[in-house]
Amino acid sequence: MKLREHTEIKKVLGRQMSSRRQVNKLFESDCEIVKVAANNFVVTSIDSIAEEISMGLYKNVSTWAWITVMSSVSDLATTGAMPLGITLSTQWRFGTSEKIQKQFYQEVHRACKAADVALLGGDSGYAADHVFTSSIVGHSKIKPLSRMGARDGDYIVIADNCALGLGPSVSMSYLLEKKFDEKLFRPRPSWKDSQAINKIASAGIDSSDGLTIALYTLAVLNDLGFELEWTPEIIHPAALAFCKTNKISPLLLYLNDLGDLQNIFTVPKKNIGKLPVGFTVIGRFKKQKTYSLNIDGDTLMLPTKLITQVPREKGAYARLFTQLNQDFRLFT
Repeated sequence: MKLREHTEIKKVLGRQMSSRRQVNKLFESDCEIVKVAANNFVVTSIDSIAEEISMGLYKNVSTWAWITVMSSVSDLATTGAMPLGITLSTQWRFGTSEKIQKQFYQEVHRACKAADVALLGGDSGYAADHVFTSSIVGHSKIKPLSRMGARDGDYIVIADNCALGLGPSVSMSYLLEKKFDEKLFRPRPSWKDSQAINKIASAGIDSSDGLTIALYTLAVLNDLGFELEWTPEIIHPAALAFCKTNKISPLLLYLNDLGDLQNIFTVPKKNIGKLPVGFTVIGRFKKQKTYSLNIDGDTLMLPTKLITQVPREKGAYARLFTQLNQDFRLFT
């Protein structure tokens, strides 16, 4: 199977200049990794929040700011590097009030403080609609983790802050027109926790595109399959309550394509005894290229093709998740 985003980027990117110092190839890492000396690596990532605002997925100004910062922090955290700082580009919709802009920057300050990442500077201007971009720079004395390196038998571990499901709940509340408090969606990826695991892990990825899609990406890149275990203790209580109230199968929290900006790592069996506090095992990779979830003694084959190939349009997503909810109605 091919990865749609990878294929789309390759089609339009064409042939570009490259650096012999760059460690990763296209789509092989959440950050670009550059070796500048024998024991010195620089990592950088850039991300934008725009379509989520234009389509009405994120309605709260504070959410715009928080996710703008944390999307880059999450990318860096998957590498195990230490941040040097973050820069921002804020392109405001014409006519945006000073009050809104101040509220945005106040939340940026709170997010940077929560992530322990300095704001180095940036740019600001106006456009037809809001576009908020963050770029983070970090460094490491050992080779940073990338998406490459997972092997058959490696354990899948996730940063356990009991926050899984909040991003999917925001998405499903939008798609299925249900109520959910968007202000609960304040992910806190920790680069400090990631530094505690980078010496024993074999690969890493962030879950901004959802848990299943992130794992599918790792599986395809490393020519593997995976088997997940249903682990409700890592799901945020508000996400479980949202599903129960609206008769939505909680399995959709694993399948949604809006994730929680958590960090996922693969750890070889020989290192699993060294797993630091704060990480939970949720499955394993395997040679057989199937993608499944074990729950209450049953093995469910995950609909990876459906959720990775769905047209990028609200109606198509809504129909897909309505269908998936019917398919998994026994698990509510």
